[in-house]
Amino acid sequence: MNSWYLGGLLGPIRAIRYVRGAKSGVNTIHHDVVYRNFWMRRINLRVHPLAEFKFYFDWRSTNQAMLYSSREREGLPIDGHQDPGVDPAFEPWTVVNSPDGGFGVVYFLPESPLFDEARFFYTDDASFDDAPPTNPNYGDEDDAAYGDHGLWAVDVNGSNVDPIPLSIRVYPVCIDEGSATLGDALQELAQNPIEVDPTMQDISQNAVRSLNAERDEDDVVLSWDSVALADFYRVYVSAWADLAPESWQVLGEPVEPTFCDAEAALAAEACFYNVVIVGPDGSEGGW
Repeated sequence: MNSWYLGGLLGPIRAIRYVRGAKSGVNTIHHDVVYRNFWMRRINLRVHPLAEFKFYFDWRSTNQAMLYSSREREGLPIDGHQDPGVDPAFEPWTVVNSPDGGFGVVYFLPESPLFDEARFFYTDDASFDDAPPTNPNYGDEDDAAYGDHGLWAVDVNGSNVDPIPLSIRVYPVCIDEGSATLGDALQELAQNPIEVDPTMQDISQNAVRSLNAERDEDDVVLSWDSVALADFYRVYVSAWADLAPESWQVLGEPVEPTFCDAEAALAAEACFYNVVIVGPDGSEGGW
């Protein structure tokens, strides 16, 4: 009821989405990043003082669904019947397993002077109405809580400037997959990601990156921009583009940045060309 869409980027690898505002906190920022294999949501919660806040998933009724956590390693049945004795201490991860598919979640809610305690929220009650007392007309479509689970913070001091940072990572789980072992692995992956140290490679100084092929009657004429480090050029051809360099055939070694493959346009099969430079010492440049 009080939010502004700040924009987003959508691409083949991920989507990025920002939303600012909530009814109880106009400076709250939701930041979603959707990767190929998981969805990450970061929330900088800026809100007035509250007795508590909960951020949880409301699961639909389904057959044979189970909820796993770091303490409930044998699983809790998601059946609309409350499970007694569930520990409300904070959980670092949960996994839902069902015949309809499920998901694993890793939770991050660091300690903050802006709230007193972080807890684990879990309710499995087919007749549960989660409407806030101050908003009795709130609707959750099914008026039920099948395996509702997530973050829970109590005694919130609140601030319109300083945020309470919380975040989740949600991983899709295939049909009838998911266990406590998977939850442990997701937490390890989220907290200790694989470190990658990329090294920038210079490919502009010794490689031909402007190769052009045009038909001239029965011939194929190749041309490219000259490369200053070239003593001459070596033209390769192959019937397959993905062969290793040593499997390509040498067509010629022109000095100038052009080459004619005579009658190549009449060939029944497609062919692929590559041109590399050859330096004064006889070594080839990059492909």
